[in-house]
Amino acid sequence: MLRRFVVHCVRRLGLSEDLCDAAGLVSSELITNAVLHSGSHSVAVLVGLEGHSLVITVRDEGGWRTRIEPRHSPADDDAPCGRGLSLVEMLTECLSITTGSRGTVVKASLHVDASVSDAGAPCDV
Repeated sequence: MLRRFVVHCVRRLGLSEDLCDAAGLVSSELITNAVLHSGSHSVAVLVGLEGHSLVITVRDEGGWRTRIEPRHSPADDDAPCGRGLSLVEMLTECLSITTGSRGTVVKASLHVDASVSDAGAPCDV
């Protein structure tokens, strides 16, 4: 449902279908990470334009869990999971993760064609 919300916002901003697809994938990965790994009871999503970037912000109220084991081992090569943030990094121009006692905020920026203005109002849930 939140992925559809992000795609709806991107379309409402008049951005390309390619950017819609990328934003849907990025948001899906970030939201899934928040749901699976934060322990939070809620996840908030904000979508908006900042200059020539589409910015997707995902906020949770959970606690950051430091990984004590390596992410991948040779046995994980064919695993269908565990590559989300690497994929997000490939699709975005900037990715920031801020953690604290009140939760985690992940902000992903995707490049937007220079012909698009930042007059669009942000969408949030």
